[in-house]
Amino acid sequence: MTRQYDSSRRAAAAAKTRADIVTAAVMLHGQGILDIEAVAKQAGVSMATVRKHFPTREDLFRGCTGVFLETVEQPAPEVLAAIPDPYERLSVVVDGVFAIQADWNGQMFQGYVVRAESHVVEQVVAGGEAYTWALVDALMHDWQGDPDRLRAVRGLAFGLLSTLGYRALRTLGGLTQDEAVAETIAAIANAMGIGPPSDRAGRTANQ
Repeated sequence: MTRQYDSSRRAAAAAKTRADIVTAAVMLHGQGILDIEAVAKQAGVSMATVRKHFPTREDLFRGCTGVFLETVEQPAPEVLAAIPDPYERLSVVVDGVFAIQADWNGQMFQGYVVRAESHVVEQVVAGGEAYTWALVDALMHDWQGDPDRLRAVRGLAFGLLSTLGYRALRTLGGLTQDEAVAETIAAIANAMGIGPPSDRAGRTANQ
C-alpha cells in the first residue's frame, strides 16, 4: 500500500514537472525564445530534467502544440457557413480568428520561423493554414459575384486572416485589436461587395 502511494506521488510530481516545462516553453516561444536552456531556467529545473521529459526538441514542440490544440476552440467552418447573413458571418469569423491571434500570435508566428526545421511544427502550421482556407470558403460559400473575381477575394481574405496578416496589422501597422478587427471586416466586406444589414436597410428605404 505504501509503495502504491509513493508511486502515485512520484507520477503526480513528474506530471507537474512536465507541465511546468511545457508552460515555460509556450511562454518563451511566444517571445521568440526557443533555447532549451532558457526553458529549463524558466521552469526552474535542470537541463537534464528537460531532456528526461523531452529528449528532443521535436518532443518539446509536440508538447507545446498539444497545449495549443487542446486550449484553442476553433468553430467548425460549416457552422459558420450556416450563418445566413454574409456580413454577420464575416464579423463572427474575423472576431473569432483575431481573438485567437491576440492570445497566440507570438507562438503561431514562431511556427513559421521553424516550420522548415520541424516536422511537428510543419504539420501544425499546415493544419492552421488549411483551417484558415476552410474559413475563407465558409465566408464565400454563397458568393454571387464574378467567378473570376472570387480567386482574388479569397486570397485577400486568407492573407488578412492569416497569422502573418494579423502580425503585420498589429506589430508592423500599429493597429489596436479593435482597429485590426474593424479594418479587416471592412476590407473583406468591400471586396465581397457586402455591408451591414443597417446599410442595406438604409439603401432600400432611400430607393
